[in-house]
Amino acid sequence: MRTPRNLKKGFAAALLAALLLVFAVPAAVHAQEPEQKAVRVGWFDSSFCYWDEFGRRCGIDYEYQHKISAYTGWTYEYVEDSWPNLL
Repeated sequence: MRTPRNLKKGFAAALLAALLLVFAVPAAVHAQEPEQKAVRVGWFDSSFCYWDEFGRRCGIDYEYQHKISAYTGWTYEYVEDSWPNLL
């Protein structure tokens, strides 16, 4: 027959195991390197994506894509054409 003291020890061991799983598994998932993936992106002259006076890509689309790449590790391959052709 189990005594209350044995029940407390069993409960404490189960709780400790559950906490280790909760905190150890996400740390292992985040420790992995992001996959290197090249994504093709359409580039057309607009107010959202344009070239600055120094010949660099600019615009909210460009900045948003680079924010995404900081999390995903993706690199972008830009395809330049008109909007109807890219669509």
